[in-house]
Amino acid sequence: MTTERATRLGPDHKLCGVWTQPETDRREDLAVIFLNAGLLHKVGPYRMNVDLARRLAAAGMSSLRFDFGGLGDSPTTDPTLDYASRFRTELTTTMDQLETEGRRRFIVVGLCSGAVNAHRAATHDGRVAGVVALDGFAWPTTGFYVRHYGPRALQPSRWVRFARRKLPVLGVPSEETERPVLFEEEFPERAEIARDMRRLARRGCRMLYVYTGGVEEYLNYRGQLHDCFPDVDFQGTLDVEYYRDADHTYTSLLQRHRMFDRVEGWIRRSF
Repeated sequence: MTTERATRLGPDHKLCGVWTQPETDRREDLAVIFLNAGLLHKVGPYRMNVDLARRLAAAGMSSLRFDFGGLGDSPTTDPTLDYASRFRTELTTTMDQLETEGRRRFIVVGLCSGAVNAHRAATHDGRVAGVVALDGFAWPTTGFYVRHYGPRALQPSRWVRFARRKLPVLGVPSEETERPVLFEEEFPERAEIARDMRRLARRGCRMLYVYTGGVEEYLNYRGQLHDCFPDVDFQGTLDVEYYRDADHTYTSLLQRHRMFDRVEGWIRRSF
């Protein structure tokens, strides 16, 4: 039987969270922590965090989903701190509190900006033993460009649109306007992440990176993350999955449960 309870945690117990716990906890020293995705509430896109938390509880794993300061139900904890410092403080104090209850190791799960924060959490706190990053960072590689531009070069319609974009240069009005950028994630420098990955691998931190077709503007094949870091020896700590037919927020239940299967299976095998 799964139980859920609201809790207060973090600096001065200002942060609001929800524990999801199984009737029998298979690992009482371990907890899964869900991070906010962008500006979304702790439930995640279309209640994804709720559904996955209950799925993990059915498999005997406890988890916590909570709102960082200024998001969802949590007020801002310290407005004098910049975002990165506040994030570290809030997550560290939350894990400190959980450690007093016997939780000494953590798996941090995040989507999009939450995936980047999950990586940051692992690099700043050795208690993070696992990272599940959904549509996190990656950089274009030779393999990416081949897959991206190769098929397009054979489509006449692409050349027509290319010519129309160039017509204004010749003084001819174009029929197309540039698409607005709705959201842009600024990833850390690749060299910085490579250094982090080496340290995490040496520490034995397990990492699962899952990508979707929703980020095809910077990743379009399963082996791309490994290709981004050819000189990093991951020592078997990195697993990568790619669901080309899934969108960024897993609106398809089929694709969502496929991802849930992957995450649950990875946690079972790794921990």
